Parts: sequence; structure tokens; C-alpha cells
Amino acid sequence: MKCNHRLYFVCFAVLLCLVSIRAHGGEGFSKGLLAYNQKQYEEARSQFLEALKENPQNVAVMLNLALSYYQLGQKGMALGHLSKAVKLDPAFQDVVAAIEFVKKDLKTNAVPSKESTYEYFNKTIASQISLNMVLFFAAITLLSSGFLWIRYLANRKKAHDEELDSPDFPVLGVLFLVLFLFSGLIGVAKIYEAYTPRAIVLVDNTSIKITPGQEQADLFVLNEGSEVLVGQIQNDWVQVTYPGSYTGWVLKEKIFLIK
Repeated sequence: MKCNHRLYFVCFAVLLCLVSIRAHGGEGFSKGLLAYNQKQYEEARSQFLEALKENPQNVAVMLNLALSYYQLGQKGMALGHLSKAVKLDPAFQDVVAAIEFVKKDLKTNAVPSKESTYEYFNKTIASQISLNMVLFFAAITLLSSGFLWIRYLANRKKAHDEELDSPDFPVLGVLFLVLFLFSGLIGVAKIYEAYTPRAIVLVDNTSIKITPGQEQADLFVLNEGSEVLVGQIQNDWVQVTYPGSYTGWVLKEKIFLIK
């Protein structure tokens, strides 16, 4: 019996190991971790890229791929994958910490810009919460507010019919309603952001042209790691806008599309 129990335990442990590897991106992920720990960053990057093909939404794979790019000196590409990962899981603190670390190691831009109200709201509030959490919170506050208002109106009608004192005004119902409207605002921002393509600049001193073409005049210059909004795409050229600043054109190969 002891032998059977041990056999069951070993089989269960192997199964858990296989499930864990599968959840994190399969064999490519485990090989990538091994290569990364041995400081073979080129091999690690290749393995993590293969793992990402198998599971394109895997945040853990994106994080390790980004770290491999960082070790190879490709900080813009690292930030691109981290930015994509944090949009999938804003609560993944390892990704958030990695983004802050990489950004501190990048040059700042000399381009004059003025952050819009939306960009500030998105950066400080909306981007910190997942859409599922927003929808859940909106549903809870709506149901709570609705229940309190319905109870208040029913008690008010009863008090009127029986000539009793009016019930207390549902202050808590108003509060829940305000919270519902605020969560709705965040939800709209999240949905808008989901359909707003962004990109990360991959090369230092990237020239943004007035119109598509290498011979065109430079409008402004962006450094590696800069985040831009993406507009039209014409062959090898992409229209980009530096938030709060100018709009121009850049070669597609010099940016990493986040979505």
C-alpha cells in the first residue's frame, strides 16, 4: 500500500509540474528560464518568443521576454512587451515594477508636450484597474443603489398612505449612484483605451517626419522607450502622435506596436 501511495504522489507531483509549465507557456518557457539563469540571453529570448506564440496572452512569458530584451540592451523592446503585459493584467506588480525600472534607465524627450486630462486620468486611475474589476464594481454599486432607492420609495409611499413620518433620505443610495457613475466613466475610458493603438519607440533619436518618406523634413525627435499614439499606416510608414504634442510619420521598423 505504501508503494502505491508513493506512486500516486509521484504521479500527482508530475501532473502538477506539467500543469505549471503549461500554464506559463509550455516547454519553451522552462527552456527560456534555464537559458536566462545561465545568462544565455539570446537563447532565452528565442525560447520565450516561441512560448509566446503558443500562448500570446501569457503575462509571465511577456515579463521574462522583456527581461531578456533588457539584458540584451534593447530597452525599448523590453518596455514594449512590459506595456502590453500590464494592459492585460494591471495588478501584476512584478510587471509594474519592471516598467518603472526600465523607464528610469531611458532618456527623457526634449519635445514640448502638455498632458491632456484624459491621458492623466488614464495613467493615474484607469490603467491601474482591470476592465473586469470595473464592470464588477459597477454592477455592485448599481444593484446597491437601486435596492436602496426602491426601498426608500416604497417606504415613502407607505408613509404617505398611512400618514406617517417620511423615511430618511437615502444618502447611501446617492453615494452608491455616484460611485456607479464614476466606475462607468472608468469603464468608458478602459474601452476607449482598448481601441486606441499605441506603440513604443525602439531606437534613440528617432526622427518623426512631416510626411512619409526618408527625404522629408524632421518634425521632432523621440528617444527609445517613448510611447506614442498610432494613427494611419501607409506601407512602411506609420502616423504617430506624441501625447500632448505633434503628429508625424515614422518608419514601422522603429516602433513596437503594443496593440
